[in-house]
Amino acid sequence: MSFSPNITHTERFKEEAWLQGSMLSCLAYGIEMTLFFVCTYYSLHREPKPQRGGSTAAGSSRTQLAGARQIYLLYSTIMFLLGTLYMSANAKYLSLSYITNRNFPGGPSAFQDNMLSAPIAIMGNVCFAAMTWLASALMIWRCAVVYADCQYPMFMILCLPCTLLGVSVAIGTVWLVQVSDSMFPHPDFILVFLSVSLALGVVLAILISGRILVVRQQVAHTGYSSPLTGMTAILIESASMYCALCLVCVVTIATGTPLSRLFLQSLGHVHAITTFLIIFRDTRGDSWTMGTVTRLMHPSMGSTDVKLVSFGTSRGTTSQQQGVLVTREVYKAGGGGQNSSVKDVVSERGSSLNLK
Repeated sequence: MSFSPNITHTERFKEEAWLQGSMLSCLAYGIEMTLFFVCTYYSLHREPKPQRGGSTAAGSSRTQLAGARQIYLLYSTIMFLLGTLYMSANAKYLSLSYITNRNFPGGPSAFQDNMLSAPIAIMGNVCFAAMTWLASALMIWRCAVVYADCQYPMFMILCLPCTLLGVSVAIGTVWLVQVSDSMFPHPDFILVFLSVSLALGVVLAILISGRILVVRQQVAHTGYSSPLTGMTAILIESASMYCALCLVCVVTIATGTPLSRLFLQSLGHVHAITTFLIIFRDTRGDSWTMGTVTRLMHPSMGSTDVKLVSFGTSRGTTSQQQGVLVTREVYKAGGGGQNSSVKDVVSERGSSLNLK
């Protein structure tokens, strides 16, 4: 004796995929929540780790990060609130389709396909689109940070990503209008929206990964390796995890397979996870800053030179006789970046003597 509902295999597969996709979405939301609290902790309580390049460079990095922490805190809070609303909307929509409206013609899968104009569904879709736009904006900013020391004009580098973001906002708005009006014709704008978001993610991933790999190759000639040019930095900074999942969603939606329901609900949370990973590394001082390339290629710039000299010797000479610590600070002035002045400060046991 069977208690199975009288539905086709395809309908059953759609319902199972949607239900299992909701479980995966809960898992992704749990990871998102954990990363949000970690990012909040580091934004409020922890000092970033000093980066390579000496005290001046590290101090400059800390100063920049201190100003960005409030922005990070605000941004991550907004992303987490949107993710929470998105999760709540999905849970309520699941309840409406599987419990409240179980006898809807065609079953829960038909309800999910045809009732996207329900207020709870609209709220979820708006949160999903807003998370996508905010995450893409952060990635464009990170691309600008990675290319801060590049010789090419910034507008040439960011022209295509900014254009794609504008197209994404336009198409996403049309999609939200389309799904919110049950009388509106239903072309697959979600596929177009995700395709543009994927194109933007791939372009940014190529730009960021390419820049890091080029710098990694240049740094390798100095005999120095840095975590900032490692594979972890490439995977996190380029948001490759989102690009991979978005590609799966685009392919499954384009081919019409119900497997798209398995992955689509987690896409917004994965986008938030990628941004939180970037914020986490940045608040700890492990990510790229505006001066990373300069510090990696010229580690002595802004750092402290310690030499042993003796009284009575010419300035700048080195001796192993009477030990006196000399701090050499090189200041740069205009005129082609030439070293215009050198200041040596000699200190011995708490007393200092300025040499002119």
